[in-house]
Amino acid sequence: MSPKSLPQFSRQNGVAVVTAMLVAALAAMLAAHALWFGGLELRRLENRQSLAQARQLVLTGIDWGRSVLADDLNRSRYDHPAEIWAHAIENYPVDGMEEAHVSGQVEEQQGRFDLNRLIRSGRLDPREQERLRRLMVVRGINPARADTLAQWLENLAGLKAEGKTSTSPIRLLTDVEELGASDLTDGELARLKPWVCALPQAAPVNLNFLPTDLLARWQSTPDEDLAARMEAARNAAPFRDLADFRNRARAGGEWSDQEWAASSRYFLLDAAASVGRAHVSGRALVERKGLWPTVIWRKTS
Repeated sequence: MSPKSLPQFSRQNGVAVVTAMLVAALAAMLAAHALWFGGLELRRLENRQSLAQARQLVLTGIDWGRSVLADDLNRSRYDHPAEIWAHAIENYPVDGMEEAHVSGQVEEQQGRFDLNRLIRSGRLDPREQERLRRLMVVRGINPARADTLAQWLENLAGLKAEGKTSTSPIRLLTDVEELGASDLTDGELARLKPWVCALPQAAPVNLNFLPTDLLARWQSTPDEDLAARMEAARNAAPFRDLADFRNRARAGGEWSDQEWAASSRYFLLDAAASVGRAHVSGRALVERKGLWPTVIWRKTS
């Protein structure tokens, strides 16, 4: 090889080395990307699987609540806060599943003020509207806001819609969460929602759950003494029926079994589940009748 050819050979050899290094670096980058993408797809698959498992656990939790309520109906004909179904479950570990927990709670609904009472008759009921005003006072809300809420419910029901007839269907409130679309403030909603419900059919008020502050103002003439007697009697033992209430609380006057009871058929079931990084919550309103509680509506998120 001549001396003149050495520089040219060195340059070619250098280019080959650089090219090989670039190819090797590109191959390493492609391999790293493939590993990263594969890991990403694996994590996505795991997340989807965890989400599906969490959703199934929520549905199972709701069905478990229904079974507890069905069993309770076989054991007792009256309902009160000390029963098994009324105790919440918090972060209970799931057997056979890692990083899986469930929570749940059953909430009785007939010890609350049913907002649909306002419009069941096809028009605003003045007596129920007055009761709503008293409830607002008990909860520290301006009672005038009851009229604002009643008007919103009236519009929701379509009672003032053009062409409305007595046979036209009425839109009832389905879930108290719908109140978020009303004119009530967040603070007013926070104070009001734990005391109200939205039932698909009229149901008597459960005297074992009705707050005594509300009972004192339920009738047209507030009766603080009756509320005190009721609380004392209820603390001693839950009421078994309306006759037991009238006897032990010494309640005079008219107490219709169409409006008052010591048992319930409507319950709100809340369930939540976490599996790994997946979290799902669900809620269902059930009606307990027959052998198995019927789901009125169910939501998951």
